[in-house]
Amino acid sequence: MVNRVTRIALDVDGTLAGYGGIIDKWTIDEFLKTAHAGIVSTRADCHRVASEFGLGYACCAGVDKPSKADCLRDYAQKFPVDGGSLYIADMPYDFQQAMEAGWNFADANHLRLNLGAGGDIHRGFINIDARLLHGIDIVRDLEKDAIPLQFSSEILIKLNVNPLSAPDYIKEYRKIQSKIDVLIKNISEIQGELTKLIETLGTLPRGQQVININGETINIGTLADKIENITNMIKQLNETLTVKQNVTVMLYDHERNELKSTINALASMIGYMLSEIIFDVKRGRWDMFNDALVRRRDALMRNQKALQKIISRLEKQHKASMDMIITRAPQSIQQWLQMLDDASDLLNMMLEIANSPPQLRDPEFSKATYNKMIEFYNKYKSMIG
Repeated sequence: MVNRVTRIALDVDGTLAGYGGIIDKWTIDEFLKTAHAGIVSTRADCHRVASEFGLGYACCAGVDKPSKADCLRDYAQKFPVDGGSLYIADMPYDFQQAMEAGWNFADANHLRLNLGAGGDIHRGFINIDARLLHGIDIVRDLEKDAIPLQFSSEILIKLNVNPLSAPDYIKEYRKIQSKIDVLIKNISEIQGELTKLIETLGTLPRGQQVININGETINIGTLADKIENITNMIKQLNETLTVKQNVTVMLYDHERNELKSTINALASMIGYMLSEIIFDVKRGRWDMFNDALVRRRDALMRNQKALQKIISRLEKQHKASMDMIITRAPQSIQQWLQMLDDASDLLNMMLEIANSPPQLRDPEFSKATYNKMIEFYNKYKSMIG
C-alpha cells in the first residue's frame, strides 16, 4: 500500500495538460507516490476530469462547496496527513483561496521548487525534502529519485551539506543550465529568422502568389500565417525553458564563526585606535592617524587576506559578485554578508593610507576613513561583541 503523507490539489483550466496547463499524467503519477492528489476547480465537470487523470477526489466549487477554500478544507478533512498541503493553480484568486484555507500554493505558469527545503519552508514554492517535516509538500529523496516535475522556472537548492564541500551537486545543475541556455539561444535565433521571413512575405501580394513545397501548392498568405504560428509556439517554448538558477545563499556555522572571529579582531583594532588617536583627530593631526594605520599595516593585511578568502569562496560558489549574493541571501544572513562586504571596503581604505608614501596621503581621505571606522564600529559592535 502506498504511504501518502502530503496533500496536493490541482486546478483544471490553465493547470492540467490538455486544459491549457503543463501538469500531465506522468507528473500526477509521480505525486501519487507519496501524496494524495485531487481536483479542486470551478468547472462543473471536475469529477469527470478527476476520473480522466485517475484521481479519487474532486470538488467542484460552486456545485459541491461554495468556494475553492471550502473545497480545500473538505479535502484536508477527508485526507488527513502529517505533511504539507499544496494547491497548484494559475490565478491570483486561487492563491488567495489556498491561503484562506491554510494551504500552500504554486503558480502553474511559474513553478518554483525549493529542493532540500528542510525547515526553511517558502510559500509559493513547492517544498521538497527527503524527510517528512512540517510544511513539506512532496517527500522525495532526490539522490535516488527524479524531481517529480518536468518544468520549473525557479529552483532553490538547499543542500544539507556545505555546497563548497559538495561541488558535484552544483556542477551537475550548472551543466543542465548551460545546455538550456544554448537551447534558448538557438530558439531565439530561429525566431529572429522567422520574423524576417514573415516581413519578407508581407511585401508580396497575399492571395495572389503560390509556391510549391514538397509537391504541395501553398498560398503565400497561408504560409505566412503558418510561420507566424510557429513563431508564437517558439516564444511559448522559450518562456517554458527559461530557468532561473537560484542556488540559495547560506552561511554555515563554521563560516559564520570564521567571519565573526576575523571581524572581531578588526573591530578590536579599530576600537583601540579610535581611543588612541581621538585627541589628535580633534586637533586635525591626520598625520598621527595615518601613522597609527602604518604601525598596524601587517595586522590589517592579515585581516584583509582572511576576509578576501571568504568573499572569493562565496563568489566562486555562486558565480556572482558579493553585491548580488547579498541581494539573493535570506534576511537572516544578509546582515552577516553586509558586514563582510563593509569590512572589506573599510580595510581597503585603511590599507590605501598605510601603503601610501607620506607625501601622497590626502587629509580628506584620512578623515573619510576615520568616519568610516566609527560608522563600522557602531553599526556592528552588537553582532561581534
